[in-house]
Amino acid sequence: MDTSAAHLLPKSVPKLSHRFVPYIFSRAELKRLLHTAEPCFANHRCRVDAVAYRTLLLLLYGAGLRIGEAVSLTLADVDLDAAQCIGKSR
Repeated sequence: MDTSAAHLLPKSVPKLSHRFVPYIFSRAELKRLLHTAEPCFANHRCRVDAVAYRTLLLLLYGAGLRIGEAVSLTLADVDLDAAQCIGKSR
């Protein structure tokens, strides 16, 4: 490391001012979100089945999954009898 630039680096790691707090939708807001997504399915260019899209939205919100985690799930990751979904984070 160039010692002439060392004096420019901070001596300690700055602390974050606040932690991220997720927003929790009310039931009414969640219903409105799902209802708002419905017009997409009337469009013939929409490639996602309405049930799949609704399931994806509920899975993202309810399980707190990221989009990459949700779309990479396979049938082997889902146990309907035990009502469990086992995802693999990367």
